[in-house]
Amino acid sequence: MSPSERIRLHLDLDLASEPIEGEVSAGGGLCHPFVGWLGLTSALESAAADGEHPQPNPQGEHHAP
Repeated sequence: MSPSERIRLHLDLDLASEPIEGEVSAGGGLCHPFVGWLGLTSALESAAADGEHPQPNPQGEHHAP
């Protein structure tokens, strides 16, 4: 993978939750909440797509779907 194809994702985890729970975002874009390992996979895919096509977010707000 070349550096131009890389994105940085932000992962917030609730360590006390069972199953795993949290949010994933890319570059200050939309927040993708998830529950469970399959939810994490889906949130990672969505955040990665956001990172490829960033949306302007001037207030730095997080938006959940």
